Amino acid sequence: MKSIISLVIYFISMSFAALAQSDVQIDIKTEKGIVTVSKMPDGRDMILLSALCWDEITLGTKYSSANLSFSGCVTLCIEISNKKSGLCRSGIGFGCSMYDYPPVSKQSPKLVNNQDRFCSVTITKVAGAIKMIFNDRVDWRSLEKASE
Repeated sequence: MKSIISLVIYFISMSFAALAQSDVQIDIKTEKGIVTVSKMPDGRDMILLSALCWDEITLGTKYSSANLSFSGCVTLCIEISNKKSGLCRSGIGFGCSMYDYPPVSKQSPKLVNNQDRFCSVTITKVAGAIKMIFNDRVDWRSLEKASE
């Protein structure tokens, strides 16, 4: 009887967890179209891009999907700004400025918004896609409104 009650409680809690997880996703308008930002369990934002989309963004850089290994990840500094219509001053995009993240000791996550668009991002190659995990807190709505 205890195992049945435990099982019921487990399924109820999983249902609430699924509902809560769906509440932590937002869609943002980027230079590549609508992209979904998901919240990781640790509170950081995550975007999953196709390898093709990532390769268009990183064209001419050392960060193309062909240069990333499946076994590890790389931390970059990316300017979140639209290259095409915003001339890297407004909007949301990921191809304006991208470089190796300099090692910094104990830097707490900063707020990335329309006034400061540079962000620490960890890039991981997964099957046919690139997972971008934002190490800094990003105010997506502030960045999105700046493009209007």
